[in-house]
Amino acid sequence: MLIQTQLEIQLPIELLGELNCLCSLDRGCSSTKIVIVVVQPPSKQQATDKFKITFALAKNSQFDAVLDWLANTLPADPENGNRTIALTGGGSALHQEKICDKLRVQQPIFVDELVGQARGCIWLIKQAPAADVFYDDEFLTPLDEDVPLPALYVFSGSGNGLTLLYPDGSKCQDHIMMHGGKAFLGLSALVLGTSDYDEITGLAERAGPIEALDSRLGDFDMRPEHLDGLTREQKALRLASWFARWSAYFVDHGIRTSGIARVYLGCNFWRAKVLRELFAFNLRQKLLGTEFASSLKLRAFRTGHTGALGSMVTQSGKELSYIREDGFCRDVDSDY
Repeated sequence: MLIQTQLEIQLPIELLGELNCLCSLDRGCSSTKIVIVVVQPPSKQQATDKFKITFALAKNSQFDAVLDWLANTLPADPENGNRTIALTGGGSALHQEKICDKLRVQQPIFVDELVGQARGCIWLIKQAPAADVFYDDEFLTPLDEDVPLPALYVFSGSGNGLTLLYPDGSKCQDHIMMHGGKAFLGLSALVLGTSDYDEITGLAERAGPIEALDSRLGDFDMRPEHLDGLTREQKALRLASWFARWSAYFVDHGIRTSGIARVYLGCNFWRAKVLRELFAFNLRQKLLGTEFASSLKLRAFRTGHTGALGSMVTQSGKELSYIREDGFCRDVDSDY
């Protein structure tokens, strides 16, 4: 399948004015994220009073075919055939000329991907029903509970980072972590002989109950001598545990320094339930005995398109205006 729909949501038509275009592309290191807005004809708007946002995925190996599909699918200006789209991500910058040529885009709206990630996340938190955009796992905060901003945001795609999101739509400086999705796939190829995300996480899910893991280093050690004698499933679980554990370590530090125990997980690294559960397990272990153990609230997005969506709700060239100079220090961030 060329285009795989990951999620579809419907929002009130009055929110349409907050978007700067009806399509965005985020060509990442592993996949291309596409956001398409569908507006019903005027005769149907009164009946539904909604518009639809589709979040779709495509393989980078099929990028040319995806652009051909978009060229035949997206509406264009009836007078000159041109389109307006938003772009973000390093791959979109690299292939910007090709994208604009195939889709007949004169001037794309290009937004820095780290700012776009935060802006898309904030927009969904504030505008979309929680049940539509977040996982309802038993180890996450129930969907009927409020998880307000400010909050920590863990964005985990090919790379991995941590930032603080604020109610006014701004963010703090990012803390980049050196153990993202590309490292996960690379180490998996070395240890398991596969870099297929679904195969790796499927093996980990079959390894046994997460509750039986020892939170000390023993069950997370990836040195070769500590992998001998393990089944392929056990190796996959240890690998997944190692990455989730280090993400939890950084978030634990962010919670303690900011005083904010509200956390959102985003991007496609977290789409496997076993990784979300391992992260939640490890973070709660780290917070035991602290003032935050009982107040932790944890959510995970069902879509990895926050960057693509964020490019549609951000003014290009104004990215720095959304970044705060303060960070995770409680004394500096006295407003919250």
